[in-house]
Amino acid sequence: MHRLITELPFAITVVTVYKSASKMIGAYEFRAVALKEKAIGFENLGDSTVSTRAKTLFDCIYLERYSIERDKLIEAYRMARFGAEELKEFDSCEVL
Repeated sequence: MHRLITELPFAITVVTVYKSASKMIGAYEFRAVALKEKAIGFENLGDSTVSTRAKTLFDCIYLERYSIERDKLIEAYRMARFGAEELKEFDSCEVL
């Protein structure tokens, strides 16, 4: 949704407050990962509620096993060109 990667992933991970689960639909895997109080940093984007760019990138680093390959993650971070507010938000996402 934030165009941080160029390819369509076959595994979609969403962060939730309550419980973790996984479901396969065709070739796609949908995973919900419970982060409890770390499930913060959301915005409305069209008809969807999604994590902000800064929180998305933080979650990809924090939940590395659910993320894209490390070199693609580094490239996504480099290309994101965060503004001052996004950098402040990224820095405020701490591991609790």
